Amino acid sequence: MEPKPSKSDMERIAGRCKARRNGCVTWEGATRDGYGLVRVAGVLMSVHRAVWIHYHGRIPKNLVILHACDMRACCNPSHLTLGTAKANFLDRVRKGRKR
Repeated sequence: MEPKPSKSDMERIAGRCKARRNGCVTWEGATRDGYGLVRVAGVLMSVHRAVWIHYHGRIPKNLVILHACDMRACCNPSHLTLGTAKANFLDRVRKGRKR
C-alpha cells in the first residue's frame, strides 16, 4: 500500500511542478517512462499517484490513474481520473498511441 503524502510532501511536489498554458501541471523532477517520481515516507512512487492519494484517498486495487490530458508528467488533480487498465488500454488504442 502506498503511503499518503504529507503536507510537506505536497509542498515539495508543488515546488518541482510547472503550470502550463494547456492547464497541465507538469513534474520537472526525476521521471521513469515519462511519469514523475517522488519519494514519500521512504517509498518511491509516481507523482500523479501521490497527488491522487493526497486529494482523493487510496487507489482501489483494481483501478489505475488515467490522465485525461494524455501527458504522463502531468499531476494536475483535475486531469486525473480513476479507471480500469482495460479502459486505459482502449483509450490509447482509440487515440492512436498504441499499435
